[in-house]
Parts: sequence; C-alpha cells; structure tokens
Amino acid sequence: MPGLFSITPLLAAGGRQGRELKKSLSILRKFGFAVSSENFQCTPGLFEAWPPAGAALPVHGPVSGRVEGLPSFAVVLHLHYRDLWPEFAWCLGRLPFPFQLIVTTNEEDPAFERDVRQVFPAAEIHVMENRGRDVGPFMELLRQGRLDRFDAVCKLHGKRSAVSGPRALLGHIWRRANLIDLVGSEEQVAHILRRFAYDPGIGMIGSPRFHFPNAHFREDGVWGENRDAVFELIRSLGGEPSGQRPEYYAGTMFWAARKPLEALRKLDLSIADFEPENGAIDGTLGHAMERLFGMLPAMLGQKLEDAPVIYDPPDLFPPNPAGSPSTVR
Repeated sequence: MPGLFSITPLLAAGGRQGRELKKSLSILRKFGFAVSSENFQCTPGLFEAWPPAGAALPVHGPVSGRVEGLPSFAVVLHLHYRDLWPEFAWCLGRLPFPFQLIVTTNEEDPAFERDVRQVFPAAEIHVMENRGRDVGPFMELLRQGRLDRFDAVCKLHGKRSAVSGPRALLGHIWRRANLIDLVGSEEQVAHILRRFAYDPGIGMIGSPRFHFPNAHFREDGVWGENRDAVFELIRSLGGEPSGQRPEYYAGTMFWAARKPLEALRKLDLSIADFEPENGAIDGTLGHAMERLFGMLPAMLGQKLEDAPVIYDPPDLFPPNPAGSPSTVR
C-alpha cells in the first residue's frame, strides 16, 4: 500500500538516508511527533492501511440537502499525487453528511476520474496547470465562484515529502494527522460543523498539531521569506500590515467559514498568478497565501479554533455497513 512505512529499517538508515532521517525526525519532533510521543504512538490510523486490506471502498450518497442546523459544505481536495486517492476515498467516502467533493489535479487522467466517480458519482473534477501546488487551484476555484454556494469549505491536499525513504515519513504523518484531525470520523466532522453553526466568531478550524506559531515554531521564525509578500496581500485587501501577527495552519489544510472565503475572493487571484512548480520550499506566492489564510480571520474580527485531537476513540474508522443508521442524519 503506497505511503505505509516499516519504521525499523528507516531507523537503521545510514549515510545520506541517515541524515535525511535525522532532519525529518527533527521537524516531526517540532510538530509534536517525536517517536516516543503520544501523537506518534497513539494517534489511531496514523500508520494503518487506508483502506484496510480486503475492504471495499464506500460509495458516497447524494450531495444535495443538508443536516438540519449544520452548515452546508464542500471538500476541496487537490491531488497532484493521484495514487493517494484511495486514502482520501476511504476517509471521505465514509462520512454520512451530504457534501460536494471538488477535486483539482494537474493532468488529464481518465482512470483517476473513473476511480473518483466510483466513490463520489457527483464529484467535480478540474484539471489545472501545475502552479501554486494546492493553493493556486483553490484560489482559482474561489475566483470562478465555485465555492460561493457553501457555508463552509474543508481544504485538503495530498501532502507528500517524497515517495519513499526517510523524507516520506514527514509528508505521510503531516497528511495523515491532518486528515484524522479534520475529517477522521463522523463525530469529528459533526463537532466542527456544530462549532461553525453555534459560533459565528469562528473563521477557521484546523489541526492544533500544525497551528503556528507554537512552543517549537516561534513567531519570528514562521514568517520565512514571506513577510513582504503577505503584507502586500494585506494591503490589496485594504488592510494595514503594521502589527499583524502571523498565525496559520502549516500545510494549508483547514476548515474555513464563509466570511474569510469571501475576503479571499476579493484578491481575484487566478492560477496564472502563481509561479510554475519549481520545487521551492519557501518564498512563493503559495507560501505567502498559506500565512494569509490563517491571518484573515483576525483581520475580519474572527478567530482560529483548533479541532480536538482524539487519541482513544472506540474506533476512529469503524465499519459502516450500507443502510446502517447515522447519529447525525
């Protein structure tokens, strides 16, 4: 199964692999994922196969309608690495809520489109140029008005640091932990939707494990090479950069309410405004937008709220046989 790891050989790596492993583990430790930590050892689903061996992928129901009292929502998923689709299909397809899945990717791929529609028959699939990674396509969808009809949007993408080896461990944990914290169970999604419904002061909800700054990543270190570009974006929105504090969810996976999405749309950024992919790890428009996403709620009089981290649920990924009742329907 792509993306799974045998930890013992990695820990014995030497030479270049050993150096890469040391760097990856150092970054993970800063995220709170030291090998001995509760995050690493006790997060359900962090290293299991998705879908489990022999399990059939679910088929998600109609997207129309809504759960009474909860906001309507879309899940926007960018997959440059289309081989990760079964992982997202297993996680998202099991959610009992009506929602629109919108997938962006960088190449025409009839087999991939067929696989997506087998689980989400009503999915929207958009092929866009490889600019801005997951951020460029998201802003293009906003610019086109494709997200206007939803009360909230969950933004996800196929985060990957490498296909194999020590660096792959970093991307795998970063992706999996975000999925678990944002859409890992019916109960988790119901909690997030209720928070938006009951507190209009919440502009964004994300994983506390990737909320910057924190005890490991301090404010002066999270700007990277992006301060000037972020300030220019703030001015474009009519704001004043002076005194603005960087606060965001590293990796650009989060839930966003309607108000910050409307503000972002005013930037009128198209995918053509983003740099072609060049492997840059900082200093691009996408990295500036990563920070702006999290800073916008405060600029609009709203706040960020962390989703709960669940270490000991009965089963975060329980079987959900066809026809079984849902506690939120």
